[in-house]
Amino acid sequence: MPSIALRSRLGHAGPRPRMKRYALPLIDQVVVAAFNLVLQLVLVRFASAEDYGTFVLWQALVMVMVGFQDAMIGLPLSVRIPYEPGSRRRFVLERQVATFTGLFVAAAACLFLIGVSLAYGAVVWLAPAQAVFALTFLTYYAVRYLAQSRAKFGAALAMDSAYAVLALGAVAGLVFADAVRLVPVFLGLSLPAVVAAVVGLAMLDRPPAIRFRRMLSGYREIWRDSRWTVVAVAASEMQNRAFVFIISAFYGPAVLAGIFAGNLVLRHLVMLVLAWKAFARPFVATMRNAGDYRGLVRFCAVSGLVLVGVYVVNLAVVSVAWPLFETYIYAGKYENMLPVVRVWTLINALQVPMVILALMLTTLGRYRADSFAVMIGSVVTLTGVTLLAKFVSADATLFGAGLGYVVTAAIMAYTVRGELARRRAGARLAAAAEAA
Repeated sequence: MPSIALRSRLGHAGPRPRMKRYALPLIDQVVVAAFNLVLQLVLVRFASAEDYGTFVLWQALVMVMVGFQDAMIGLPLSVRIPYEPGSRRRFVLERQVATFTGLFVAAAACLFLIGVSLAYGAVVWLAPAQAVFALTFLTYYAVRYLAQSRAKFGAALAMDSAYAVLALGAVAGLVFADAVRLVPVFLGLSLPAVVAAVVGLAMLDRPPAIRFRRMLSGYREIWRDSRWTVVAVAASEMQNRAFVFIISAFYGPAVLAGIFAGNLVLRHLVMLVLAWKAFARPFVATMRNAGDYRGLVRFCAVSGLVLVGVYVVNLAVVSVAWPLFETYIYAGKYENMLPVVRVWTLINALQVPMVILALMLTTLGRYRADSFAVMIGSVVTLTGVTLLAKFVSADATLFGAGLGYVVTAAIMAYTVRGELARRRAGARLAAAAEAA
């Protein structure tokens, strides 16, 4: 957490506003995690293994696009120019990013329309349904990134709550109509995303307008920094989702469904890590600007220990209550899942240090070093996942991802240590020169 002196400089009047800033993102991610958990439960129970595996595959590709969107839109908004209501520089940045967002979302929807059509040419409605879902979901997340970058966590919470309630209502309708199949599911998740985006825009002051004139030239300066983050995201998505595509290619969607279902009881913790990342960005950037590197390191270290500890506690609870999970969640449809859950717990816990170190690197301006570390780790992951899938088993592919996380975190930690040492030395020299 920021030091007392730093908090006073930021104008925090007391514990209540400060606790509210911390609580809202956590509540927000509780809502998102609860929604995702219920959605996955419904699909595991009521969709066929083939449909569930196919949904996981294409949803993973949508989340890959969300990752690129975060790198090109979310991160520049969060760390490039801190939000101030009257700042013209900030307004120009938001307008440039908003225009680029429009092009990005439209291009992503077209790619999904073409890609799904080529993969499932005989399924007439699947391609447009997936394209509509990609279009609406990416639009919703673009507004969400804007709200979070302004530290308007209440607006983000309202958006996510609206999406969760409406989407769960649509899914419940599909259950009662016995229509839990791919096309209705994708369409049922699309309209709530539009409503959520409208809610967010209505709650934000002066939302940026899209102006296509000189769009690419306006984004060019941002791209000089974000391009390295984009490379890191591409490599990171390979690390995080390589098993989805490799298992699907080697064993098919039904086996993928059995592996992915083991992560079901951990999704709330994955969302908790994402919540930490969302609300930590502005605080870490503020500590960097104040030169409080000791506080920055302490904040990130304590956060990492807490997040890993939560995974350990969760595994203990799941192990004790496993008969209930096996009966009411997997319902005999997916057997012998506890070992898969244990592997997933290890893999997700290994990812925590990488997420924290990546945030430190990007906040310190070491975009290229962040990209390099993730690229090396992704090569390790892809190699390990492929070899384990071919020569061992589908379950064993997850260990390839874990090995990649360890390699990436080690490289990042080395770079962060060197960068902090350099900055501290520079601060000491500047202080000595000022004293002289």
